[in-house]
Amino acid sequence: MKKFLLLNILLLTSTFIFSQKLIHSVGSLNDFDIPYEVWQLDNGLTVIVHEDNSDPIVHVELTYHVGSNREQIGMTGFAHFFEHMMFQGSENIEDDEHFKIISESGGTMNGTTSKDRTNYYQTVPSNQLETALWLEADRMGFLLDAVTQEKFENQRNVVKNEKKQTQVNVPYGMFWEIKDQTLYPKGHPYSWPIVGYVDDLERVTLDELKDFFLRWYGPNNAYLVISGDVKSEEAITLSEKYFGPINRGEEVRKLRIPRVNLPQNKYKKFADRIYFPLAAFVFPTVSNYHKDEAPLDALADMMGGGNNSQFYKEFVKTEKAVQAMVMHPCSELAGEFIIQVVSYPEHTFAETEIMVNNIVNDFEKYITKDALDRFKSKTKSDIIDGLSSIQGKSSQLASWAYLLDIENNLPFNFGKEIKRYESVTVDDVKRVYNKYIKNKNNLAIDYYPLPFNSEDSVKSINPYSYLPFKKDSQYDDLIYSKPVDNFDRSSRPTPGIAKSVNIPNYYESKIKSANGDFDIPLIGYLEDEVPKINILITLEGGNLLIDDIKKSGLSDLTAMLLNESTVNYTTEEISSQLDQLGSSISFNSTERTSTIFISSLASNIDETLDIFKEKLFNPAFNENDFKRNKKQLKESINNNKKSAQNMSNEAIAKIFYGKTIRGIMPSVKGIEKIKLNDVKNFYKKQYNSSLASIVVVGDISEAKITSKLNFLKEWFGYNQNINKNIPIQDIEDRTIYLVHKPGSQSTITLAHKGLKYEPYGDYYKAYVMNFVLGGTFNSRLNLNLREDKGFTYGIRSGFNGNDTDGMFFISTSVKSEATDSALNEIYYELNNYLNNGIDGDELLFTQNSITNSDALRYETAFQKTRFLSRIQRYKLDKEYILKQKNILNQLNLNDIKSYANNFIDMENHAVVIVGNKYALKEKLEKFGKIVELKIK
Repeated sequence: MKKFLLLNILLLTSTFIFSQKLIHSVGSLNDFDIPYEVWQLDNGLTVIVHEDNSDPIVHVELTYHVGSNREQIGMTGFAHFFEHMMFQGSENIEDDEHFKIISESGGTMNGTTSKDRTNYYQTVPSNQLETALWLEADRMGFLLDAVTQEKFENQRNVVKNEKKQTQVNVPYGMFWEIKDQTLYPKGHPYSWPIVGYVDDLERVTLDELKDFFLRWYGPNNAYLVISGDVKSEEAITLSEKYFGPINRGEEVRKLRIPRVNLPQNKYKKFADRIYFPLAAFVFPTVSNYHKDEAPLDALADMMGGGNNSQFYKEFVKTEKAVQAMVMHPCSELAGEFIIQVVSYPEHTFAETEIMVNNIVNDFEKYITKDALDRFKSKTKSDIIDGLSSIQGKSSQLASWAYLLDIENNLPFNFGKEIKRYESVTVDDVKRVYNKYIKNKNNLAIDYYPLPFNSEDSVKSINPYSYLPFKKDSQYDDLIYSKPVDNFDRSSRPTPGIAKSVNIPNYYESKIKSANGDFDIPLIGYLEDEVPKINILITLEGGNLLIDDIKKSGLSDLTAMLLNESTVNYTTEEISSQLDQLGSSISFNSTERTSTIFISSLASNIDETLDIFKEKLFNPAFNENDFKRNKKQLKESINNNKKSAQNMSNEAIAKIFYGKTIRGIMPSVKGIEKIKLNDVKNFYKKQYNSSLASIVVVGDISEAKITSKLNFLKEWFGYNQNINKNIPIQDIEDRTIYLVHKPGSQSTITLAHKGLKYEPYGDYYKAYVMNFVLGGTFNSRLNLNLREDKGFTYGIRSGFNGNDTDGMFFISTSVKSEATDSALNEIYYELNNYLNNGIDGDELLFTQNSITNSDALRYETAFQKTRFLSRIQRYKLDKEYILKQKNILNQLNLNDIKSYANNFIDMENHAVVIVGNKYALKEKLEKFGKIVELKIK
């Protein structure tokens, strides 16, 4: 029975009649459930509305129940290709206007494709809800007339670059494609990669692409989730207005595919530009929300989910592997129990295989209640994390909708999600172990390194390329039925008045030291939306505290050991305690700081802080831990040499900082020089209360957290000098540094000395100036090199600054044959920017985008933590955001042009190119002096 809502008499007199049915109205049933409503329009579109008025923002997510699983041999990559095409404009939206409108509204947006679905989403200030729905509806109902051969060719190039940049040219990037090709039988909808095969995209016609859209992108195969600061009545009214006239699409039946069964073991070998060999073993299992999914997840965690797992103990602890893990990813049609061992180079695949089989087939004795309880606590904590943002909640609602047929079944919720894991028993885990894993056939993958100096390229091979293409009959005789509106859809909605943004009302305090010499500053915010607490402790120093530059990496190694055992507990015992609590504690190090991050459920904060106290005050610095982590760090350095981006970063450091601690990256030779006493001495220097500051965001008051952290008054502290004044070297003239790395892609980084961080000075003005150049998707650089030329998957520019200095950079990865052309276009855009500046529309776009984005800055605990950390680090006052707005709004076109000429140096800069020098050197000589740089 239809429920007719007469929501607005003014709209009714404009001939709108709203027709939709309410399927479910779900209230909050416990602390972890969220309220939401499920509606369905006459054309079959499912609309899910969740009200959350905690922040003045709204998230709109449209999920189409079509992924790569709806493709066929010869037509692979279509769903992902449409993820790109849907951003290229529609009948009422100009090319690339979608990103511009959302950005100018202060929002963020993107799209993703999986095997089972494609989604498009945007988070915007709540007064922009109608605009977001107008945009989404236009590309659902009015896309095809705007799809041209030119756009098609351009995005085909972008997708080809994406595949090279994110898969073919990335270490281990081809693993998933090789795994799916081999595990699944010929023609199985999971047997081809989501991005597809390049030769399929080369062969496809524009009409075939349009037929794919007509078949799968109708409203009856889509789920619209609207969550955030919105009223259900308003959301349904606007959804009906913009989506209601869109005609129902072709009927879509649920895919029914038999579970994959391996009659015998399979083996596959693949060579890649990697350092560590990867051995993988894959067992076919079950689909999402099958009754055996949760116990199989538990089994995976017990086998290889952390420091207490058997795979960690047998491989990592014994120094046979740098990493050993077990996972259980599930999709709509199938699941996979995956064991991955990333071994040290001296160990063979055959050795690893024997060990894996021994562990797997004798594992039942390790399936215990204690291990299961640890898994449940971790899983509950992870599920609760999904409640922290409206995007996280929206994505979960959309997943429940298309996976669980939410229109016809009882609604799901976060409480039920937690319960399905808490209900798992030890017997359940033993049962699935014997049913799916023990002595069962599997796919074994030997993913091994190419020889160090090999010029061979890594390739994606289409195993179906020899087959003649025959389009499926379901694509015959499809007709585009254009929607008929009773309003002017070409008119962009006028947003309402933006709601004021509440900057977190933070508190500031101190942890008093016992002797009164070194009080620890604390800044915090009471966040009670999610029952969790996050604590970030930052210690100034990091690499800058290292005295001997030949021991670069000492700060990293010290942090690694602080993540290990203590005087009173082994690494495994500590991990067990944290897992039981659903908590985490991690020590890390960077160039300028060391950090400690603590995450805990609010109910377990006391126990978590007890563990933190033990780790901070009583590190064991065990010889065996030291030896193992030292080996891991050395081998990781070797591994980094396989990454073009890491090679570029090392080249930049070498060029601009020379033989200083900022210029000398960690090396195998340097790590070898580090002794355990070096670590102990660095710990005393770095983990020193005089260098510490604390940020707390979570479900706890100022009084309670300062009381609970009072034990830090005993933390030793003394004056410690930090050498922050290591100058960035000036580059004379334009110099091209060429780093040789064979491959189908080149990385390009243009850099020169920039500006130190200033909240109100030149640094902030430079940030504003750069926005149109390379600071947003619709930047001139990205529109040119990606959208127009198809050279790259993306390019950006910006200023990185700290309290002493900074750099300007432009960074991208391009197809190798376009390296010189891409650099030429970069120089064209820079010259044009400096000579002609920007126009009035671009200035307004910049001001609106930056101003309106304030609404999205403070939603999650992570965002608040980052915001408070910046305030604390740079001693900013509570009005600093308002002061920046005043600067922003006073800027004019002449200011932008002047800043561009003052802050971007066209003559004295370095360009680092990592690529095939034999193919590139001659082509690059026209740009400047060539210096071949070796990264050892």
